[in-house]
Amino acid sequence: MDSAFSIVLIKSLVVWMLLACSVAEARLIEAEGNALITEAGIGAARQMAVKDAIRQAALQAGAQVTTSSVVSESVVVSDNVKVRATGVVKDIVILDEWRNDDEDIYYVMIRAYVEEDASGEMQQALDTRYRRKLAVTQFAVSDRSQIADMPGIEIALPRELMRRLTLDRRIIGVDGTEYLLPESGVPYDGLGQTPRQLIVQLADRLGAQFILTGTIRDMGVTKHPLWVRLRHVELETQLWDGISGTIVSQERVNASVRQDLPFIFPTKAPVLTDKFFAAPIGKQIHQLLNELVRATAASVHRLPFMARVIKTEGTTVYFDVGAISQIKVGDVFMAYKLAAEPLLDANKQLFFGYEETPASSIVIKKVQPRFAVGVLEGGNTRLFAGDVIRFQW
Repeated sequence: MDSAFSIVLIKSLVVWMLLACSVAEARLIEAEGNALITEAGIGAARQMAVKDAIRQAALQAGAQVTTSSVVSESVVVSDNVKVRATGVVKDIVILDEWRNDDEDIYYVMIRAYVEEDASGEMQQALDTRYRRKLAVTQFAVSDRSQIADMPGIEIALPRELMRRLTLDRRIIGVDGTEYLLPESGVPYDGLGQTPRQLIVQLADRLGAQFILTGTIRDMGVTKHPLWVRLRHVELETQLWDGISGTIVSQERVNASVRQDLPFIFPTKAPVLTDKFFAAPIGKQIHQLLNELVRATAASVHRLPFMARVIKTEGTTVYFDVGAISQIKVGDVFMAYKLAAEPLLDANKQLFFGYEETPASSIVIKKVQPRFAVGVLEGGNTRLFAGDVIRFQW
């Protein structure tokens, strides 16, 4: 009897402790939010006010506050206070909403439960929220005779790599397989004279933050006695920063597959189909592509989100990322002015990129699917098409 009672008591204590932890992590909070009433109307202002109230509720539950200043030519062009909420707001109820007669501001009062995020996972998600644009180019081929049974694989491989990268949901793929950067560094369409200059121009043309190039190093067959053949696969990729033209990372993967019979497709049969991936060589290429996807995605997410300015009207700035990249109204970025001429060595042979000058912080005011509009806050530097914005960590 005592034993049974002890078991029940222990179970009750465990349940009570779990409930206590749950209560400690979830707080009931009331918060007020407001938003300016613009030409978009009351409905839009109400939505923005609710979002502001949600943010205020998260901040009440607990937040990390940091300050940072950006100085250009001895003038502070951005003096930001970054407030990072560490809670998740749920079960939101609007208690009241109003507008004062003497001001164009809409107010709301909400009540919500806020669950604390002590692990920091929420902040990590905020840092990686923006989807980076990555363009892939046609792969170079070291020996074209080795891919005679795989027509078009130099285009199919980068496209499949792009497709798998976009499954990450944090990367937007851009098909640039009409362009080729041969191993010699001289582009076939005459876009530039050096690999770095080509990358910068190509990234600008495709509207991408990163360029992924590659080379099929080996697809050859080694013959052994008794009709046994080994098919080799060696792929190499380079991830380039589209702003500076520098290599971010370089990967090389390889494998060999035993083939008792020749693996031959009809001349016009497509590659990278279900039939292709069912074959031994296809299974191996499938694994190698996954390795490249993991390595490339990790390299992309180590760098801050960047975008290009496409148009300016005074302090109003248009740039080439929008809702598809998870840009939201109210987001704050830092704008940088690029030098008109690239930085070269004394002999004007080595290309180092373009010097950046901090211009001002920029607050997003309008978002469309493929572009966004922001307003510069402070600073005297005027931006032009081709300048960049960057998310400050």
